[in-house]
Amino acid sequence: MQRRHHRRLPELSRADSTACSALMSLLPDEMEGLDEVEVTPPGAPARAWGSPAVVVTCGVTMPADFNEASPCEEINGVGWFVRPDEFGDNEADLDMTTIGFSPAVRLQVPGEHRPPAGALVTVSDAIKVSLEQTSTCA
Repeated sequence: MQRRHHRRLPELSRADSTACSALMSLLPDEMEGLDEVEVTPPGAPARAWGSPAVVVTCGVTMPADFNEASPCEEINGVGWFVRPDEFGDNEADLDMTTIGFSPAVRLQVPGEHRPPAGALVTVSDAIKVSLEQTSTCA
């Protein structure tokens, strides 16, 4: 039985919806040895792999605790906001959000699938060719 991963649909402009569709189409059917799982509702700007799922969601808002002084981890030219407490704990779930790309993208990696290096490189490479860069890591 194929597992499902439920996502809330962000409200996207037509341009953001088009950009998110382009990003999703560039992501692989398998991520770091994990098979893709169904995302509900159908049409959500997201893809997921494994159980617990590694999830990429496009068109997200920045986390409430993000600000201009927040740390930025750059992976293959894409800036990511990662909470320091999550980044430093190799068993913690990671909730990473792009910095400087429109629309913003969230990558969620369960602790048991860490380290996230392969997923970060794969997603970052797809982001660079499908989304507009609006700023760089400071």
